[in-house]
Amino acid sequence: MEDSLSTSVSARQREILNAIHTRNPKSLLSSTFTRGSISPIRTIEEKADSTLHLIMLKKSIDIQKLTSGTGDKTVLNLKNELKQLELEDAKHEFWLRQCTHKIKNLQKSIEKALERQSEETWNQEIYHHLLKRMKKTKIFLEMKSYEMMDSLECRDLLLLHEKKKKLVKKEAALQAVTTFKAMKKAVDDEKNEGENQIYSLQKSINRVRTISDRTDVWKNHQQTMYEAAAIEDRSAKNQRLKEGLTLHRLWHNILTKIFDRKVEKSRKFEEAFQKIKIATGIPDITILVENFLTKEQTYDSLMKTVNKKEIECSEYKNKINEIQKNVEMSSNKDVSASMQSFYNDLFPSGTVPSSEVLNTIRGINQQKVHELMELSHKKFLIENTHSKIRTWLLQIIKKFYRILGTHNNDIEKEESLIYYIKCIKEIFALAHGDKGIGIRVEANRKYALNSLIKQAGLVPHKIFEDEQIYEGSLVAAEVETEERINTRPH
Repeated sequence: MEDSLSTSVSARQREILNAIHTRNPKSLLSSTFTRGSISPIRTIEEKADSTLHLIMLKKSIDIQKLTSGTGDKTVLNLKNELKQLELEDAKHEFWLRQCTHKIKNLQKSIEKALERQSEETWNQEIYHHLLKRMKKTKIFLEMKSYEMMDSLECRDLLLLHEKKKKLVKKEAALQAVTTFKAMKKAVDDEKNEGENQIYSLQKSINRVRTISDRTDVWKNHQQTMYEAAAIEDRSAKNQRLKEGLTLHRLWHNILTKIFDRKVEKSRKFEEAFQKIKIATGIPDITILVENFLTKEQTYDSLMKTVNKKEIECSEYKNKINEIQKNVEMSSNKDVSASMQSFYNDLFPSGTVPSSEVLNTIRGINQQKVHELMELSHKKFLIENTHSKIRTWLLQIIKKFYRILGTHNNDIEKEESLIYYIKCIKEIFALAHGDKGIGIRVEANRKYALNSLIKQAGLVPHKIFEDEQIYEGSLVAAEVETEERINTRPH
């Protein structure tokens, strides 16, 4: 009995080990637990053995599961590594193919470059040969051009000689025509000048007539206004009121006129200073003075050039007048001795000048006269601006001296700008050293205002006829007439 149990246990152990090694527990169950082998009645020992075998089988199955899981993971990792190695191999093959393709292309380009180099060397040799041939042809063509230029100069000389002969022949025929044209032009100029003078005289006469008519109308209107005022102003009370009213209006008009003049004068000075600053871009007075000094030097140099041009123009004018006199005295065929000597002075070669030469001399003369007129106009403008600047500086210097309280009557009126600039510098030095100049300026203004008030109180009624307040008087008179009409009893 024990032998049979041991054989059965050993057989079962072999089956279990076989199932563990083959990793197939189903075969163990199918081979061990068949329908015929399962008995309804089991002994206690068999149950204990079966439980022991089941526990061992469970442990072995768990161990096999763990080992099979780790094996699967390693298989997956190995498969991934195999795929990566295959990818790297494919990349390497692709890179190798590209490198071989590039090497083939480079070899082809090197072969083409060598072929081009050989062609270029051959072309260079051809071009060197052509350059040598072209140098030879250039030398030949230059020699031929020199020969042609010599022949052309000879022909030009012959042509000039023939032209001179032709001009000498035409000169006699053109002299009469030129003299006739000059006389006709002079007559036309005199006629036009006379017509212009007549037109200007008629215009001035018409202007004087219109002015005289206007003055007569204004005098009649003023006389009628004065007569109406004399008729209406009979009472002493109205006379006193009207005198006070006219005095107040007169004072108002005088002050407004003086204020407007001062404002206009100051505005002009400010505009002039702003224009000078904008035009020159120099805000400093010392730099402006230096510029004026340099302008005076340029003015002196310009005057010298003007005088020089005037002398040259007078010389040319005298020469041309002498030429015209000699041409008028000369006949169509013969030339007088004086004309011949004058021509010899101008033309030492002894050739007779043509009409074109005379026309060129006349053109030069006209150009010089035109330049002289322009320079004289510029001279007049410069002198005018110079005198304006001189008078302006003189007024400014006198005004500064009055403000400073030093009446310097030794200032010269017709002096250079340097003299006035020195005076201005002296005034600046005095003003810089004097600290009470502001108080004196304010006192001077108050004194001027009080003196104007006193003078306005002493002004008679006839000041309305003065030209300085002519417009103000007209306004006052019109207001008076309107007030008289409004205050007239019905």
